Amino acid sequence: MRPVDIRPVLTLLAQCEGVGMRSADSPTALRRFLRRNPRLSVVAFADRRIVGCAFVGHDGRRGYLHHLAVDREHRRAGLGRQIVDRALAGLLAIGIEKVHCDVFRTNRAALRFWKAAGWQRRRDIARLSIVISDDPNA
Repeated sequence: MRPVDIRPVLTLLAQCEGVGMRSADSPTALRRFLRRNPRLSVVAFADRRIVGCAFVGHDGRRGYLHHLAVDREHRRAGLGRQIVDRALAGLLAIGIEKVHCDVFRTNRAALRFWKAAGWQRRRDIARLSIVISDDPNA
């Protein structure tokens, strides 16, 4: 994924159910994410149009997949798995051996996808968050 891909990626994400976008996903923030995690995030094209994506990063020891999405017309053909496989290969190439993703509990399709792909739902931890800006949508 390149910075020029951010606008069409945001359009795709807005069309995908179960994906929550906040002010932390602004074009400026996403460009910063890509700079911090070079050559890790993935886009998939069909007919020169972005039809799949994932933001991929790490903190130096754990990897993170954010906003995996596939255009509705291109689902059930293995594209999501290909995106995830490429993301994981990129992380492994830089020494990251454990990867997390967050999924809304209500996104049953995503939970089925991740389970079928071999990911395990954690029951031993809880994700806690805090917004430290004035923007409640961050």
